[in-house]
Amino acid sequence: PMASAGVQRAADAAAGAITLGNKRRMDVEPAEGSRKMASTHIDKLALVHVRNRRQLVARSRGKSAFFTPGGKREAGERDEAALVRECKEELSVDLKAESIQRYGVFEAQAHGKPEGTMVRM
Repeated sequence: PMASAGVQRAADAAAGAITLGNKRRMDVEPAEGSRKMASTHIDKLALVHVRNRRQLVARSRGKSAFFTPGGKREAGERDEAALVRECKEELSVDLKAESIQRYGVFEAQAHGKPEGTMVRM
């Protein structure tokens, strides 16, 4: 069985979130005695396909880093449509939109971006 994940927009994450295209800047409450800092979130969708305990990942020709297929929504695009489009572009496969199921929300430091730039999928 195939598990795919179209991540819903995170209910505008928290009070104080400002959405700028696909980037979101969020004010983070400072720890006692420290300065207030802001982090940037990049909102993406990802295909999570696991079979026999192995996850499908991809790697661009000439690159060393692997990535989970997916990407950003275009303006006004629904999650399922964006994931279908991104997988077609990156993997040359046609996902069936009706097979897509929400899997979860994951967040980590964005690869190759300044510290504090987080990707949320």
